[in-house]
Amino acid sequence: MTNARQEFINHLKLRGFSKRTIENYIKNVAQFARFHNASPDLLHNEHVKQYLLYLRNERKLQIRSINLQFYSLRGYYKDFRRRPEVMDNLKRMKEPVFVPVILSRHEIHAMLDSAANIKVKAIIALLYSSGLRLNECSLLKINDFDKHRMLIHIKNAKGGKERYALLAKSTQLILREYYLQYRPKDYLFEGRREGTALSRRRYQDYIVKTAARAGITKKVSPHTMRHTFATHLLEAGKPIRAIQELLGHASVSTTTQYTHVSAELLASIGSPLDLPFDNENVKKTIKKKVQQ
Repeated sequence: MTNARQEFINHLKLRGFSKRTIENYIKNVAQFARFHNASPDLLHNEHVKQYLLYLRNERKLQIRSINLQFYSLRGYYKDFRRRPEVMDNLKRMKEPVFVPVILSRHEIHAMLDSAANIKVKAIIALLYSSGLRLNECSLLKINDFDKHRMLIHIKNAKGGKERYALLAKSTQLILREYYLQYRPKDYLFEGRREGTALSRRRYQDYIVKTAARAGITKKVSPHTMRHTFATHLLEAGKPIRAIQELLGHASVSTTTQYTHVSAELLASIGSPLDLPFDNENVKKTIKKKVQQ
C-alpha cells in the first residue's frame, strides 16, 4: 500500500466515513488512475472530465454510479489534496426520481409464510419490522438488542451515525426461535466462516427467492422491506418526523418521498369527480359572482 493511499484512508476515517464508503472511495480513485495510467496526483480537471464522459458514453453506467465516482474524486482532490481546481465546473448529475416498490401487508405475510427456513424468515421479519438498511442488518450483533426496551442499537448507520430502531414483539419471537436453532456467536446472521457476517449477496438471494416463492411479481430487494416499513407507518397515521428518526434520515425531505407512494393515503383523498355535487348550490354561487 502506497503512502498516499494510506493517508487518504486515514483522512476518510477521521471524516467519520463508514468502512464500506472508504473502500468505495479508494476503489474509485484507483480505477480513475488506471484509466489514465498515471498517479492521480499528476492528473487535472480535463482528465476528470474525460473519465466521467467515458463512464457515461462508453461504459453507459447509471447516473447514480457515475455520481459515486464523482463523490470519490471530489473527496480526493477537494478535501484531501486541497486541489479544488481539479473539480472546477464539475457537478453531480441530476438523478431521476424513481417511485420505490412497495409491498402490501398481505404480500409481506406471504413472504414470511414462504420463507425456506427460520433464518430467512427472521431476516425478512427484521428488515420489514425495523426498517433497517441492508448494511445495518448485516452488521448487527447479538448484544445490539435491548429486549427490555424493545429496541435495536444501530451502531453502523449511514454517515457513521448511531440510532435506535424498533424491535417488534412478533419479530422478537421469530428471532428467539432462530437463535435457539442456529446459535450465532457474534453477528446475528453469520456467514459460512465463523466470526464473519452474512454477505450482502446472500441477503439479496434470500429476498428475491422468497418473493418468487410467495408468488410476488414485483421487483423485490432487501431495500423494498425498508420502503414498505416507512409507507405502512405513514398509512397508519404515524408522525412523519418520528418515521424520519426511525429510518435515520438526515432530512425530513427524504422521508416525504413515501407520501408519493402511499396507496391507502391516495385512495383516502379520492378524485374530485367523486365528491358530492350540489347542482343548485353551484348555480347560486355562479349567479352571485356574476352579480358582483
